[in-house]
Amino acid sequence: MIYFNAASEFFYFYLLKVKDTILTFSTNKPKLKMKKIFFIVLFVLVSCKSKQEILTAQQETTKSSKYNNPNYEPLHKFEGDTLKYLQTNFLNNKDFYKGKLLSLLLHDLEIEIKAYSGASGRDLNFSNSVSLNFYSRQQKKNKIREKSNPLVLIIDWEVELPQQKIVELLRKNDGRWTDEEKKYYGQHIIKDIEMVVPNY
Repeated sequence: MIYFNAASEFFYFYLLKVKDTILTFSTNKPKLKMKKIFFIVLFVLVSCKSKQEILTAQQETTKSSKYNNPNYEPLHKFEGDTLKYLQTNFLNNKDFYKGKLLSLLLHDLEIEIKAYSGASGRDLNFSNSVSLNFYSRQQKKNKIREKSNPLVLIIDWEVELPQQKIVELLRKNDGRWTDEEKKYYGQHIIKDIEMVVPNY
């Protein structure tokens, strides 16, 4: 809508110019050829189209610079379907985030992380992933009871994290995702991204 208004204003401005030109020629030279008028109107149309293309390009540049992932689709486009939002941006486009810091994904993520949990690998002293929960514990239980998707995004680490630090943070903040967790986990590299698929 912004583009349409800008182009309309530009078009209106030139139509006034054309009107003045036609009135001038119609007063001084009644026999003005229609061919000249045609070329003036054509010039106005081309100018309006060019301005609209420039404005469109500027908006696309603004959109792409807001998010790290150039293929990212904003949350509002999914009309409340958070599952589809997560699948589209972080599963279907996970190759963009793999090999990068989690902080890049967190920058794009528009849904609040309510809680999280870690998982042990083969070595119990290290954690190979973190599960990001977008529902509180009680909401998650209700979703499972209702046989709905609990919305859990799993981040696998390129390098496993020390379990001691994981447990320390979990106990300190009671499993809630705070700025402390965001800072700590955000500095680690993503190996893969998965999502819990309920088997109801």
